[in-house]
Amino acid sequence: MKQSSFLSPLFATGVLLATFCSCGPPAPAPVELAVTEGMDEEILSLVQGTLSEVKADLDDSGLRVKLALVYEANELWDEAQAAWEHAITMSEGSEESAGLGVLVYHRALSLRQAGEIESAEALMRSAVELAPQLAAAHYELARSQLEVGELEGAEASFKRASLLAPRSPDPITGLAFVCLGKDQYAEAESLARKALGLEPTFKRARYGLGLALRGMGRLAEAERELTIGLGAKTRKIADPLSNKIASYRTGYQSKITRAVGLVGGGNPAAAVRLLAPLMATHSEDEALLNNLAVAYTQIGSHEKAREVLLKLIAIKPESFPAYINLTAAELELGLIVDALKHGEAAVRYGPEIAKSRVVRARAYMAHKRWNEAYSDLKRAVQIQAEDSLHHFLLGEVCQEMRLHDEGLRAFEQALLLDSNAHHVWLELGFSAAKMGDFKRATEAYQKAVGLYGASNARVQVLGQQLQGR
Repeated sequence: MKQSSFLSPLFATGVLLATFCSCGPPAPAPVELAVTEGMDEEILSLVQGTLSEVKADLDDSGLRVKLALVYEANELWDEAQAAWEHAITMSEGSEESAGLGVLVYHRALSLRQAGEIESAEALMRSAVELAPQLAAAHYELARSQLEVGELEGAEASFKRASLLAPRSPDPITGLAFVCLGKDQYAEAESLARKALGLEPTFKRARYGLGLALRGMGRLAEAERELTIGLGAKTRKIADPLSNKIASYRTGYQSKITRAVGLVGGGNPAAAVRLLAPLMATHSEDEALLNNLAVAYTQIGSHEKAREVLLKLIAIKPESFPAYINLTAAELELGLIVDALKHGEAAVRYGPEIAKSRVVRARAYMAHKRWNEAYSDLKRAVQIQAEDSLHHFLLGEVCQEMRLHDEGLRAFEQALLLDSNAHHVWLELGFSAAKMGDFKRATEAYQKAVGLYGASNARVQVLGQQLQGR
């Protein structure tokens, strides 16, 4: 059997497959879809096109790999594992076992997703033997071992994965969960914090940290971390075929995933272009409505965001993320009565979510209800103390309540957390001046002049206060 040009990129990553002799048994028929009724049209079109390619050249091992990738990318697990079996059979005899190991690794993943847990673990062990430098295989084996309580084996596998992928927080987080299984809470805390040092927003590490803190009796800290880590999921480490798989993801769910990436990458306009047409066919899908609303908000289309979010809460009236985003949109539109109503709902359904507290606090601020805003922001800081904005807003409320000492501390903390939070300097200057700390106030004034210019009206007010002291 021959090898196609499809496989050529894999040579650069060390994934080598064999060129086979045309003698021997005939190549098997390709794995076809078990069910097509109700399938996403884009996925069906991609699968049928790939099947046509394979049928046109049954001996091409590279096209067998492509078909398996298409099935796996679109989560057609039964078809994927069978297609991987064909790809592996047609690739045996390779001079490079590492290349075969990558294929075995992907079949093991597909088997596990298809519910064949024991077969998947046995195959993952084979992948590790064939490709000992494949961090992803060690990591997935460790996950399987952890799930069945093989803590020593999981620890060894996670350590190997971490050595092979030192910049990934995932294996380190896995080690933290191994320590949790052994009731080694201090070690688990240390490992979770190490993982967060590599990726501060990694929810699974946050959740692991919360479990460790709870195990040590530090309940208030634990509650905050567990809340931040709510909904944490495990994820895969990249392997030589990851980019290929990503390129074959299509259909509705893949568009949602791509849109989230576009928003996170600073391109919300592209996310809107991707998501808005989906409203014609998925107008009641929570993920679509929420992500489209976020994208609209980020491009300043607050009215459109509000329209989408009102539709969402009509469908799912207990969705606190929807209320958080709706409150923010209404504040931008000046609809402060509606904003307060929906801010109350955000806290009702997500009382331990910092953003729920923050949006309700902003609504209270719009109504000049400073005591209530102060209470919400104090709770937000307790829940998520690492967010500079929470401290800045608390400082603003403290100014209104003439709590200038506390306000100054809040502004200082905001700058400590984010040295690029330039908007903080001006307010810090006002609080420092009220406290009689004119040296600090003058420093803040000079910073503000550099940022906004001496002609800025509020900068001038601070300057006049300093001159007239």
